[in-house]
Amino acid sequence: MNRMALAFCVAAALSFGAHTSLAAQSSKVDHAGQPEWTFSQGDPEHGERTCTAAVSSATYGVSLYGTVAGSLALTVEKYAEDSAEKTFQVDDGFPYTLAALDDEVEVKGVYVQFPTDLIYDIMDGKQLVISAFDRGELSVSLKGSQSALRSFVACYMGLEKWEDLAQRRISVTRDVSARLTGTCNKLIVAGRNRTGDCAANRGAALEQNKETGFSVVVVYDNPKTMLSFEGHAAQIRPDGETQYQPVSLVRKTGAHGMREMAITVGACAIPMNTYRAGIATIRCSAIDGEGQEYEFEYEKNVMPAEIEVE
Repeated sequence: MNRMALAFCVAAALSFGAHTSLAAQSSKVDHAGQPEWTFSQGDPEHGERTCTAAVSSATYGVSLYGTVAGSLALTVEKYAEDSAEKTFQVDDGFPYTLAALDDEVEVKGVYVQFPTDLIYDIMDGKQLVISAFDRGELSVSLKGSQSALRSFVACYMGLEKWEDLAQRRISVTRDVSARLTGTCNKLIVAGRNRTGDCAANRGAALEQNKETGFSVVVVYDNPKTMLSFEGHAAQIRPDGETQYQPVSLVRKTGAHGMREMAITVGACAIPMNTYRAGIATIRCSAIDGEGQEYEFEYEKNVMPAEIEVE
């Protein structure tokens, strides 16, 4: 299901039952009157299982909506619904500024391009602050979010329970920096083919850091620029051959320190033999909020990586 099809599904769901919201359908309140996040799933007519994590109160409704192994959408109701952009920040974490869909769907406040790191931030946080220009801030309690979001992620990935996924998630417990030598086979930057500009640069780097997360770094020419695919969510190893790292940010750094950043949705696939002697192919793919694509394919040669561990 593509993102526009999902958006129409969200619109239909939000309109279901006399326009009762997804959040209102699945929310509950604890004994202190505090709204809690809840999880629900359903089987729509077209056969794809849907997954929803939501919270609502009299003044707001926030929902995460997805289809199994398909697309994701985030909806915000009752707060600045006509605002084109909103910023989402969990506790003191990274502030994500997201652009809502245009008038392609009737329901406002639908976001179909957002970093998966935001899901994990909500899962582990205490408070989500949503802000829109000149509209003040909306504080959303994350009470119950861990349980609801764990169920949501497992559902979205087609698993029966969170523990099935947790066994595949690998947390970074030490800082690792690896320098590689090989060949840049493909590089797309904001939809532009820059493969010819990276072919002469034989090096690439992988970094894992407990504080700053994970990054895959390459340098290309015209002008000299360092491009990094970055993410903070834990790695996922579905098998013994490859680890997948969610990519929530693509950063460009120029020769004079000029930086550009794009909030993205994507992942890097890293073969488990990347650090050892032997050929290995790294692939990264991401898309930003404007629909621009970023891709990197790098073939490491037979030489082992130069590794520094702290």
